[in-house]
Amino acid sequence: MDTRSVGTALSNDDIASIHKAVEQRLEGGDIIRYHTAPQVGRNQTVGQHTWRGMVLLDTIWPAASTTVWRYFLYHDVGELFTGAVPSPVKWRNKELHNQLNLMEAEALDKMSLPTFEDLDEYEQLLVEMIDVLELVLYCRPVVKMLPKAKEVHEAGIARIWKLSIALELLIKEAVENPIAVSARKSLNIIRSMLSP
Repeated sequence: MDTRSVGTALSNDDIASIHKAVEQRLEGGDIIRYHTAPQVGRNQTVGQHTWRGMVLLDTIWPAASTTVWRYFLYHDVGELFTGAVPSPVKWRNKELHNQLNLMEAEALDKMSLPTFEDLDEYEQLLVEMIDVLELVLYCRPVVKMLPKAKEVHEAGIARIWKLSIALELLIKEAVENPIAVSARKSLNIIRSMLSP
């Protein structure tokens, strides 16, 4: 859990631990994605994925909270300790997905970074949809040439639709909530981006 208040730096009490925190956080950006389908990933790193995802976040949901922005910035850094297990594998195996999420959350927590649990239900759904949307958009240019890219792309679209239905139900329950209004706009944008 991220225990710092917004904009508060790590404590100066132990410079060595600050150096270690910086090193770990920066190393997280170097993790290679799509290692089981390198032709799809074209050596995309977590840093590249995160930047693309943050561009989507800024475009689709610019009013996201600081906690969301910080979570998204570091959301895959826990893979330093678990490895980058392909998303479609996790989506097909809920038990594995839950275990990996727990391990990654523990790693983020040890690094004093926000975890998925620090987000409210709207934020969790939108963040995951934007994360998967980056995958879908990344695979889209090579879908016709590479069967594996098509498989990952289609699994991503199915995942987004499943999440979007959950978000839509949540929005219907909170009719006039300002967060629900913002979430509805973001949901519509995300759905519109699923068509080529």
